[in-house]
Amino acid sequence: PEGLQSLNKKAFTYCNMIPSIILPSTTTTIGSEAFMDCYNLTSIEYKATTPPIVGDGAFNGVNKDNFTLKVPESSVSLYQTANSWSEFKRFSANYDFSISRKHIHTLNKEYSKTYLLRVPQGMQWEVENLPEWVTVSPASGVGRTEVKITVKEMKSSDVGNFSTEEWNNGYHSTGTYEGHSGEILFLLKDKDYRVKMDVEQYNYDYSDGDVKVNQRATKGTGVNIVFMSDCFDARDIATGKYLDGIDEAIKYYFAIEPYKSYKEYFNIYTVFGMSDESGMGTVNTVKDAKFGSQYSLDGIAPNTEITYEYAMKSESVNEQNLNRTLVVMVENTEDYGGICYMWGD
Repeated sequence: PEGLQSLNKKAFTYCNMIPSIILPSTTTTIGSEAFMDCYNLTSIEYKATTPPIVGDGAFNGVNKDNFTLKVPESSVSLYQTANSWSEFKRFSANYDFSISRKHIHTLNKEYSKTYLLRVPQGMQWEVENLPEWVTVSPASGVGRTEVKITVKEMKSSDVGNFSTEEWNNGYHSTGTYEGHSGEILFLLKDKDYRVKMDVEQYNYDYSDGDVKVNQRATKGTGVNIVFMSDCFDARDIATGKYLDGIDEAIKYYFAIEPYKSYKEYFNIYTVFGMSDESGMGTVNTVKDAKFGSQYSLDGIAPNTEITYEYAMKSESVNEQNLNRTLVVMVENTEDYGGICYMWGD
């Protein structure tokens, strides 16, 4: 992560399934035996212009002859002579060539978003490869460029199974999902230098902005209550985690009086909101959430404008009755907390 200053002693010892390491420019120290016996490591990239201080045995068991160490262009000679780094046999310049997001997780419907492709000034780039169900515009250019990436609507004939590697609570595993996956390769021309963006599209009954009607009122004119969730990405939604949280919230809400006895008077809706990242961010780690939820010094503060826009996708909720509608936002976090916002109207 950006801002990382040091790796603790034995931080990744025996993590022999790690394929690559990228450390930010803020890293100054690597603890002893930090990557010991990570023998499947095939890519190391450091963005620090000054070689980090390396503890004893940090790279024991790593095949230092088997791949190229990528470092800033101005610092190649420093790494070649620095303690521990000099043991690596091949060095190459690390250009500031990167995409603002490493992956796209989306659902069945067409999805488009603009990302920043960081390219050294004056250098040419192009899209070298991409899945047939993805488009990138523009597909080539010079220097820093905003690119619009579109994942086309998934056809039933496109649905298959794909596997992806995951890290959960420090443990490595492989997950299998319904849908399809691929990668976009951007090439820095004349430099044989590439950056990759993974794309995963999941097959599911609902997509971003869809509404599930849990109940229509059978008594009275119908009191609207809308449930939605934030900080759940496409994978969370496709595996049922999103609906599980909503269903639990509805169960608890109508388990107490007077709502239990008067449940028939309610219109109950679930609105789907797909975030780009899973889990809630904090003041130190900002995550891209659909409704803008994150922990802050003032509590949890979703973006009310987009929250109300999505609430009004429910069939009986509109601008006229929004002030008589309760919106419940379930957050994707293990931490306990809650907050209630009320307006004078």
